[in-house]
Amino acid sequence: MTVIQTQTTLQFANSYIDKGLPVFPIRPDLKKPATTNGFKDATLDQEVVEGWFTNTSFNIGIATGLAGLVVIDIDLKADKDGAKNFEDWLAGRELPLTLTVRTRSGGLHYFFRGTGIKSAQDKQGGYVVAPPSFVEADKKGPAGYYEFINDLEIADLPEWLARRFAPINTILLPARRYFSRKLKWGPIRFQQRKMTWGVCLRRPAFVPLQPKTQNIGFRLASYFDLARMT
Repeated sequence: MTVIQTQTTLQFANSYIDKGLPVFPIRPDLKKPATTNGFKDATLDQEVVEGWFTNTSFNIGIATGLAGLVVIDIDLKADKDGAKNFEDWLAGRELPLTLTVRTRSGGLHYFFRGTGIKSAQDKQGGYVVAPPSFVEADKKGPAGYYEFINDLEIADLPEWLARRFAPINTILLPARRYFSRKLKWGPIRFQQRKMTWGVCLRRPAFVPLQPKTQNIGFRLASYFDLARMT
């Protein structure tokens, strides 16, 4: 059931920073940042936030990487059923209950704390549009609001799910030695390495599964690596 949104945009913004989620303004009716540096300008500074959202019509963005968040984006469109495809991809495993947002197109954003995870997208991890933002119709979707469908706490990202979402151009290597381009030996302990960066001396025990998200309707709205998950 959708949570009724009666607060002002400023009240929403303040509630986010109270939870430690850095915010920034997005252009009215759009998904594009309104500041020069985009999500990199996100802040927890209440004075700055009040300046942005007092008597203005900005939408709200949450900087996911800065907040230590991982957000799973489920699309629901005429040509793809992201929810069904995501359920099939999970292969019988269930997501923990967590804060969830319905997007303007009827899709879902599942919010997770990326405990032990560092961002791989310019060290800051991108952003998501947050309630009570409104986005007008465009080629990517219909007009609509972003709305909370529950008011749960943000759950920790399960390690099994993080591993399934590991980027496709990487491999996870178990505890063993590796050989780098610089012809140096070095120990690693379940760290993530790019396939093009070094040569594994033995066949890796695990190759992450990253879905071709442009076709099946779900993706990560923020990115991460697994180098610190042990």
